[in-house]
Amino acid sequence: MNPTKASTVINLPVLPTRPIALCLGLVMLLLGLASTVSAQPMSLHGVWAVTISPRNCATNQPLPVPPVRTLLTFHGDGTSTESVSATGFATGQRAIGHGRWVHTGGTTFVERTVAMILFDAGLYQAGWQLITRTITMTDANNYTSSGPSDFYNLNRQLYFTACASAVGERVQ
Repeated sequence: MNPTKASTVINLPVLPTRPIALCLGLVMLLLGLASTVSAQPMSLHGVWAVTISPRNCATNQPLPVPPVRTLLTFHGDGTSTESVSATGFATGQRAIGHGRWVHTGGTTFVERTVAMILFDAGLYQAGWQLITRTITMTDANNYTSSGPSDFYNLNRQLYFTACASAVGERVQ
């Protein structure tokens, strides 16, 4: 740069860059949020009201018994808690179920719950019930599931297997 030479300043018209930048920023933010929402998998995390329909394990046909109502909570750490109102158990015979769940891909999850059977009564012996559910989310607030419930006595011998299908609705 030559200090003796005078510099020339060219004044260009000023464009309203602030409103354009704000609009572009808003569009980019909205596009980013939309792609984030659509990319997130559906989650079981939360509380669900579930209606369980017992089925014949061999034929998968519904059994002529009333549905079982349960409240299932899927915790964010992959654990679950189940409270059931099954009329087939004597009052106080079945304890609350505790389990684990895992996302297996897409809209499918697998959950296993164990519940203590505290004393012999009716069909059920003291021991525990092991429930395995394959869960398919139909949308963010509903799912269907199916799977067996294996009943073990205190000697760890399997004495009965029941099957069921279920529908779950997220408690809002």
